[in-house]
Amino acid sequence: MEGNRIKDIRYLVGREFGKLTELTNSRQQPNINDLWNVLKDLNAIKWSVKQHGYAIGAQVFDSVMQSEIPKAPVDGKMWSGCSTQRDVESAWFRYWAHQIQTAPIPHRKLWEFAYILQNLSLAGKLRDGMHAVGFGCGQEPLPSYLTNLGISVTITDLHPEVVQGKGWVESGQHTEGLDSSFYPNLVDRTQFDTLATLEYVDMNAIPADMSGKHDFCWSVCALEHLGSISNGLDFVRNSLDTLKPGGVAVHTTEFNYSETERTIDNWPTVLFLRRHIEELAATLRADGHDVAPLSFDVGCKPLDAFIDLPPFDFDNCLKDSLVSGSGHAFHPGHLKISIDGFPATCIGLTITKAG
Repeated sequence: MEGNRIKDIRYLVGREFGKLTELTNSRQQPNINDLWNVLKDLNAIKWSVKQHGYAIGAQVFDSVMQSEIPKAPVDGKMWSGCSTQRDVESAWFRYWAHQIQTAPIPHRKLWEFAYILQNLSLAGKLRDGMHAVGFGCGQEPLPSYLTNLGISVTITDLHPEVVQGKGWVESGQHTEGLDSSFYPNLVDRTQFDTLATLEYVDMNAIPADMSGKHDFCWSVCALEHLGSISNGLDFVRNSLDTLKPGGVAVHTTEFNYSETERTIDNWPTVLFLRRHIEELAATLRADGHDVAPLSFDVGCKPLDAFIDLPPFDFDNCLKDSLVSGSGHAFHPGHLKISIDGFPATCIGLTITKAG
């Protein structure tokens, strides 16, 4: 009886609150009230922010498209750091976007692919005969690109039964089978089937039989989906167990750069703070591993100042572009987004295992 009354109260409160947030009343007149005064321009503000941000991205894209595509990987030193406009304007970003046959769209997801490939290249790991494992691969193009280089790749993701209802399949964030990771414009089907294998793996419980077998491992914005910040940090440490001595791990994740101690934890998507990354790096170095130099610089150019707001509609566009090999089409991009009210960007970590 008491439970039903509480439900009735919640329903009434929700209904009345909904009335307060409507832009118009039943007569299609402005729905004037205190809450309306606060919220009435919110959608227009969001629309304005998004359109201005995408216009900046289009200008960056046009500029990058005029630049020459490097004929070979760009030299440099491995690093750990955040996605910036400076990066997407760089020669190394231009090179890797071309390698995976997509336009150099100034977008954080494409930055992640390019960051991982650039650091693996600098580590000397993109060679025929290497063995690699990717965690939480979803439908990303890296397995196809790597197998085309002659690298044996173990593609991993959660078992399909575990991801039901999470929305990952619908948004292209889950590997249902090897077909999900096959890009015909990046690799021949026979070579892909020969070098790629699929295993269902819980990143919170990496199987012991994967230990010490791989020259490198990677993950693309997966470790923030493991249930907590602690689980994500544990995964990075545990992923090194899959590597041979001297192997390289490259992981990207969500970074809350708001310079506050408040963040999201114990949630489907968690946001790491600077101190979490610094503490992890200190622990790994104490264990004898090498963490590439850390930078928390999030950039100061116009696109770096654009924090995109939901809804986002990019991943499917990138998937279509990659599959078709249409490397000249621009789609709206962003480097920073708002996640549960916090500004977030991608941060990449590059770690060389001791030995």
